[in-house]
Amino acid sequence: MSFDLTVHLPTDRMPNPQQWQAAIAERAFPLKIDMDFDIVTLRGWLPCEYQGKPGGFEFYYSVLGADELRDTGIPEAAPCQIMFSTHAPKAEFLSAIIAAAVLAEMTGGMLMDSQEGRTYKGAEAIVWAKAFEKTYENPAIVPRAGKPGGPPCVPRPGLGKLFLGGVFFIVLGSIMLLSKPPPLGSLVAIASLAMGVLGFVACVKAFWDGKKNPQGRRDAGGLNER
Repeated sequence: MSFDLTVHLPTDRMPNPQQWQAAIAERAFPLKIDMDFDIVTLRGWLPCEYQGKPGGFEFYYSVLGADELRDTGIPEAAPCQIMFSTHAPKAEFLSAIIAAAVLAEMTGGMLMDSQEGRTYKGAEAIVWAKAFEKTYENPAIVPRAGKPGGPPCVPRPGLGKLFLGGVFFIVLGSIMLLSKPPPLGSLVAIASLAMGVLGFVACVKAFWDGKKNPQGRRDAGGLNER
């Protein structure tokens, strides 16, 4: 699935690639966009580098007419529309996030996140982009559904390990119950059987929690696709 963002701004404030890159650097983002392109005519992939790694996003420039502005509720003063589209890989995802946020902030425009149905203006866009960067630097705090500030995902133990652990302790307990003389053998066997049962219960609970809240599970590579 793609991740799509839109920036709306006054047409006369659209920067050239060199100005855009300078603004990105001034805001201390480790992103470099390819500056050899025409803002108006490019309709497709814009190569970038994030922390020295290949990234990029699809870029589309357009100017909305009066009817489109009225239908979408976009201010008449911001008819210029830049669409960003990317996918899950870290360098691509953050390339689009940062480039869109900086463009909105430097032009006094507004950034619209269609996934969350939210709009960011001015410095809000930069704060939003910085929050996404932090979640990638520390994957243990990647929020559910990729929402900065949301409750973090709690890694769940592997269901396979829980299942195998339960089988191991039940088999061990059964063998000891049959082969060891009481009372010590019986006590150890019962304890082993109890551990096996607890393992199965934990396995079922983890599976059920995952069914109830699938977005709580995250891939180690980054944010969930939506």
